[in-house]
Formats: sequence, C-alpha cells, structure tokens
Amino acid sequence: MIRLMFLSSVLVTTVLGACASDEMSAPSVTDAPGGTEAAPAPEVADTAEDPGDASQDGAAGETHDVDPGPSDASDPGPSDASDPGDVAPAPPRVALETSLGTIVLALDATAAPSHVANFLAYVDAGFYDDTLFHRVLTGSLVQGGRMGSDGVDKAPSAPVANESDNGLRNVRGTLAAARKQDPDSATSQFFINVADNTYLDFPNQGGSGYTVFGRVAEGLDVVDAIAAVTVNSSVRPTDNVVLVRASRR
Repeated sequence: MIRLMFLSSVLVTTVLGACASDEMSAPSVTDAPGGTEAAPAPEVADTAEDPGDASQDGAAGETHDVDPGPSDASDPGPSDASDPGDVAPAPPRVALETSLGTIVLALDATAAPSHVANFLAYVDAGFYDDTLFHRVLTGSLVQGGRMGSDGVDKAPSAPVANESDNGLRNVRGTLAAARKQDPDSATSQFFINVADNTYLDFPNQGGSGYTVFGRVAEGLDVVDAIAAVTVNSSVRPTDNVVLVRASRR
C-alpha cells in the first residue's frame, strides 16, 4: 500500500512538472530561411501644440487738445502664441496594400529611429512590393518581409541594432521587428501583434526584447483577417496573402 502511494505521488509530480515546462516555452519569430524567430504598445500620439490665443495688453490713454504724443498703449510685441510652423511633424505613415485590404502604419521615429529609417528604406526601394505574409500565428501575430510571392527568399540589407528598451510594448495593433536570436539581427522582416504579446518586451527574451517601432493606424480589421486564414504545419497560409505594394502616405 505504501509503495502504491509513493508511485502515485511520483507520477503526479512528473505530470505537473511537464505542464509547467510547456507553459514557460514561448513561441519564437524568425528571420532565417526555414528558421523560427523569437517573436499594441502605447499608441503613438499624433499630438500638436495648440498655438492658443495671444493676449494683447494696454489701451490708449485719454487724449486732450495738446498733442498726446506717442500712445501709452503697451506694445504687444511678438505674439505669445506658438507659431504653427513649430508644431512637431506627424509621424511617418506607410500604407500596406494587401490582397485582403489596406493597412496603414504610423511609425514612431522618436522611440525607434534606426528601425523606422530601416523600414522606410525598404519601403522606398520597393522591397516589400509583391511579397508574402509568410507566417501567421493564429491569435498572436502575422509576419511578412521575407519572401516574394513566388516563395523565394529576398536578400535583405545590413541588420540594425536592437531598440527594444524604448518603452513601447508588444501589444495588440503594434508593429515590431522580427529577428534571429542575436538581438541586433533585425533586417527586413516585421510582424504585427494581433494580441498582447508582452513576453516579447524588453528585458524579456534573454535581456533584449523585440523592438516595437509603430502601430496600426487604420486597417486593424485587415490584420485580423490575415490572422484568421488557414495555415499549414509551417504556419504559412495555405492560400497566399500578398503584400501587393508598400508606400509612404
């Protein structure tokens, strides 16, 4: 009897340990052909300073028969209102025209200047035109920027340094850079978070998270539609989802 109770206790401990191990392992997001990469943040505010109303001081004093001379009114001088020309420029925007609709991205060049410059360089070069959303983790994220619609991997440019400690988080609707295990290996691949994936934030993932550098400004329903497509065992859509064209807005 004692022996049976001991064996039962060992079995329960083993099962619980296995479950705990499964929970701790997180899906990864990849950049390498055939590999898997480990992979919405506070919204990027489109704020502009209100110039307000300039206040002007002083009315002219009484006038008499004598020449009153220069007016006693205070010279209002330069307006205290903010010059509209000083308003911070709106964040750069990029439209992704896909086979399922258009997604508009607002990029945060203040929080992630290197990643935004890198992404825009690919956009301006036409790199993303006629490419695939090649990886879909249902309920988690959609990923693109790796291969053409013919299924052939494209050659990216040099990688950029990790900027994941910028305070932006991998929450629903945010845009982030895919990479390999090396934190400074992000190139052309990107992903859009369909859910809150905060386990990808800095300082998780070995001390370096996945850099968020923008958000979906329009077309989150299109992202959800991509995330809902049927995928094969390699989490690639069985019917191609094509990024037809990427361009600045």
